[in-house]
Amino acid sequence: MKLILKYISIFTIALLAFGCGDFDDNGSMPDNMMEASFPYIVFDADASSPFINLSAPEEYSFSGTIDVLFSEVPFANLRLVVAYNGAYDKPYTISDNITSVPYDFTVTSDNLIAAIDELGSYSDIKTDDKYHVYVIPTVDGEELPPYQILGGKTYNTVSSSIIQNLTAFTGLTSADVMVNVPCELLPEMAVGSYYMASDDWGAWGDVTIEADPNDPFKVFIYGIAAAEGLVDNGNGLEINIDPNTYAASGVETILAADVAPWGLPYVDYFYSPVSVTYNTCDGSYSMITYIGISIGGWGNFNYTFTRND
Repeated sequence: MKLILKYISIFTIALLAFGCGDFDDNGSMPDNMMEASFPYIVFDADASSPFINLSAPEEYSFSGTIDVLFSEVPFANLRLVVAYNGAYDKPYTISDNITSVPYDFTVTSDNLIAAIDELGSYSDIKTDDKYHVYVIPTVDGEELPPYQILGGKTYNTVSSSIIQNLTAFTGLTSADVMVNVPCELLPEMAVGSYYMASDDWGAWGDVTIEADPNDPFKVFIYGIAAAEGLVDNGNGLEINIDPNTYAASGVETILAADVAPWGLPYVDYFYSPVSVTYNTCDGSYSMITYIGISIGGWGNFNYTFTRND
């Protein structure tokens, strides 16, 4: 029943996103015109470094292209910014007065140092630093930041329907780029007892991550289906970590033969990871995965896996 409710919820959001609004020559548009000009970044993986390497921080650069959803909606300008270690209350400007898209850009470590007050040289770039690069649009004279801090907590101001539209139209699951400074990749940090949490799917519980005996950077997450109240078939969700780039990826895996414990007749319950991020400093994983069964699925959901020890 939980899955049916989630499916209905997703379907309702889709109707709200596409079925409501004013009609013009371009078709139906969402009611909130300011959200409809939502900017996003297409990351160029082939022309970019996956992270800042502390042994040569001066060599870091990444390239991308800024575009917007629903380009028929006018915006005054766009501002490419970076939030340093989660300080979304004071994003620093990298490029300003962007008035047309697509807009190609490159960000280097020198650009980060020039933009961020806390950085004076390469030596100020530290392990586990996070540089969140995103775009702030100005529409009708008002800046619309996608992240705000209220009461000491960070809030994403972008509606879930806009992110769903982003994925549907572009295939992207995120509008931003997170630049990390990783710790040393230690195989023992990637395995052990973990706590799984997914607020949007409603799944929580303890799982175990084990390495392939022949490859320490191929790991399997066991116990996901059992934590969700299903009969686990013993398969582990396969995650692969590239020891050269530290990038992670997942493999579609059937985790339960059916969802009968939920009172539903569907079979072949599976996860198909869309994106996986592994944090080399604390051993945690974050994942966006498609959840499905043999005849379809419920869409993409966010998960975190944090070490219990």
